Amino acid sequence: MLYRLFPLLTEHFTIVAPGLRGFGYTDKPPATDGYDSKTNAEDMADLMTQLGHEEFYLHGEDRGADYAYAVAHTVLKQDAWVGLILWSNVLQGKR
Repeated sequence: MLYRLFPLLTEHFTIVAPGLRGFGYTDKPPATDGYDSKTNAEDMADLMTQLGHEEFYLHGEDRGADYAYAVAHTVLKQDAWVGLILWSNVLQGKR
């Protein structure tokens, strides 16, 4: 439950927690229309730049871990991200 963690983190960090394309109550376009890791990663990297964050930590859980990793890969050349936390659920196949 991140909503419990945010008040503790805001004492030391600025929290940016945008909704990702295709999640929650947003439209769910096909990957060819921007519902893909690369587009979401570019959106997040651009957002951080527009907000004036030259360096930042990334945190992603479940499907968000995929996008946090993609953001780290997208901005790696810029040396912008300074930490990466990924929490992902293991997908179980048929037994």
